[in-house]
Amino acid sequence: MKSLAAVQEEIITDPHSIQSAPEYCHEHMWYFRCEPVDSQVRETTHEDLGQTGVRWVPLDEVKSLPILPQWLRERAEAVLQSEQTAFLGTSVYEKPVIPDP
Repeated sequence: MKSLAAVQEEIITDPHSIQSAPEYCHEHMWYFRCEPVDSQVRETTHEDLGQTGVRWVPLDEVKSLPILPQWLRERAEAVLQSEQTAFLGTSVYEKPVIPDP
């Protein structure tokens, strides 16, 4: 099944984050049910702040990966296997999501 699985809003109010990466301070994430068309992993058109790579994995392996936000990692299988589109809510972060190195 290929379709929209979930939508989530994320708002970051930390002043340092707003100044250093304003493009990440109010986002909507769209999660889709999909499958690869072949075995080649292609480059992304946009990387998330702190993203280290892209790869296809079976749903049962998602819980063991360092996927953020953590609550999505724990609920991914249920969300993606549902026939309904889920609204995952609005997350507001008042502190930096990814600390400075």
